[in-house]
Amino acid sequence: MSETFPRVAIVTGATSGFGRATVRKFISAGFGVIGSGRNQSCLESMEKQSETRFAWVAGDASDERVIDRLFTTAADRFGQRMSSAASYPYGYWGNAHALSELWA
Repeated sequence: MSETFPRVAIVTGATSGFGRATVRKFISAGFGVIGSGRNQSCLESMEKQSETRFAWVAGDASDERVIDRLFTTAADRFGQRMSSAASYPYGYWGNAHALSELWA
């Protein structure tokens, strides 16, 4: 385990677009982040850039094994057991301004 964070987020689709922006936002807000995506080299690069704040699981989030590994990684890397996670756009239904207030 590298470091323990008071808050940990799981982000699927972390290698591009909204997912990548969400990872950056969570990291800048002090979260430990576990990200998944199909582009392993991008995930490795993101880990190097964020030092101890980012861990990753390569694969498609539609695969239950990938989701299981995300939760296992949260426990192993950040010392956090998690019981649920939300993924944009499926876990949140609202506008971007309201979402930003959640991160404040």
